[in-house]
Amino acid sequence: MPSRHGSSGVGYGDRVPTGGAGVAGTSGVGCRRCRDDPSLRPARAGLRGAAGTGGESSPSAWLLCRPEGKVTRVRPSQRTAILEAAMTVISAEEGANITLDAVARQAGMTKPGLMYHFPTRDALLLAIVDHAAGRVEDAMLAAIGMPFEQASPATRIRAYARMAYQGEACRAEYAVAAEAAYRPALSGPWIRRLARWFDLPPDLPPAVRARLTLARLAADGLWCAFATGLFPPDTQDHVALVALIEDLTAEGGDS
Repeated sequence: MPSRHGSSGVGYGDRVPTGGAGVAGTSGVGCRRCRDDPSLRPARAGLRGAAGTGGESSPSAWLLCRPEGKVTRVRPSQRTAILEAAMTVISAEEGANITLDAVARQAGMTKPGLMYHFPTRDALLLAIVDHAAGRVEDAMLAAIGMPFEQASPATRIRAYARMAYQGEACRAEYAVAAEAAYRPALSGPWIRRLARWFDLPPDLPPAVRARLTLARLAADGLWCAFATGLFPPDTQDHVALVALIEDLTAEGGDS
């Protein structure tokens, strides 16, 4: 167990989000010793100014509390670069059975450097699932062209289908989704990000619910076929299937 410095309960090597709310006892600037050490004020000031782009609580940066009061700055952009490297590895190896060594090589860093961000393979996999789900959701948000809250159920399902049409280009995301489906410990981020897209209001007529569900399941099948290369439809059938899904999710079809 790492040594603990100060009474904040944060140990050497612990990651502490900075610039975000809800971190009890840290005031957003790391452990108590790092927070109170005047020599670390410049580092803390720089961390407060970093732009946050990701991570579980979207902190502006992370502090890695090290022995002798040293602090390592870990910007969210570094985490994103590692996760993008992981997606490249998954796509190249055609599956999510990846290793820390492989991702570190792809990211151009050492394995210990990667482990500053993701101490274990499970920690890396959990972050990959969230990252992949985020990429899928970004594609769906681009497809609807409006705030999520303004999109109808049909529009949301159609956005998913349009992402799924590009199954071959989303092979890594599909591999991650399949891995998460068989490992409940990994499925949480995927469900949290995407469940709202598929939730149908309880007052929708049964026929409409069936139509939108059929469209979603058809999109699931297209994504699977093109992402895995297992029995994808030929061009003519693909075009016809896309037209059918578009018809099933046409505006006005969910009322």
